[in-house]
Amino acid sequence: MLALAGLLAGASSLSGQNPSNAPTVTLNAAKAEVLTVTINSGSTVDFDLDAGTVASGDVSVNITLDWAVQGNRTNVELWGAFASVNALADGNGYFIPSSAVEGRVTTGSPVAFTAFTATSSGSFLGAAGAALMLVSEDPSGANRTGSRTDVLELQIDQTGLDLPAGTFSGTLTLQATAF
Repeated sequence: MLALAGLLAGASSLSGQNPSNAPTVTLNAAKAEVLTVTINSGSTVDFDLDAGTVASGDVSVNITLDWAVQGNRTNVELWGAFASVNALADGNGYFIPSSAVEGRVTTGSPVAFTAFTATSSGSFLGAAGAALMLVSEDPSGANRTGSRTDVLELQIDQTGLDLPAGTFSGTLTLQATAF
C-alpha cells in the first residue's frame, strides 16, 4: 500500500510541472578561403648565358601551395607569369622574351620544359602570352583543404636570340587562383 501511495504521489508531482518558454540560440561559424604560395628556397635564380645554348638555372624554386576553398570551387591553379612578354631586360634596350624562358614542375604541369607563353586563367596575373600554369588541383571531396610542395626548374633557351654581353634581370611572379 505504501508503494502504491508513493507512485501516486510521484505521478501527481510530474503532472504539476510547468516548463518555461524555450528561446533559441543561433550559431554562425565562418572559415575564410585561403590560397597561399610560399617560396621555400630558390627565390633568386642565376643563369650563365652562352649564345645559342640552353642555360639552366643554378637552383630550383621550391614552392608550397596551401588552400582551403569553398565547396563550389572546382579547380585550384598555380601560375607563374611575367609582367611583360619582355621577361628579362639589360637596361640598354635588349630583352629576353618570355617565350625563351622555360619552366617545368615534374610533379605538376608541365612535366617537360615549356615556355612562358600562355595567358593565365581570367587574366589575373601577368601579361597575355607571358604565363605558364605550374600546378592544377581538383579541390573536391576531402581535398577542399590541402597543401603541396613542388619544385620549379627554369631554363633560358637562347636559340635564335642575338643577345649582347650584359646582365639581364626580370621578375617571375607566382600566384594561385581558385574557381
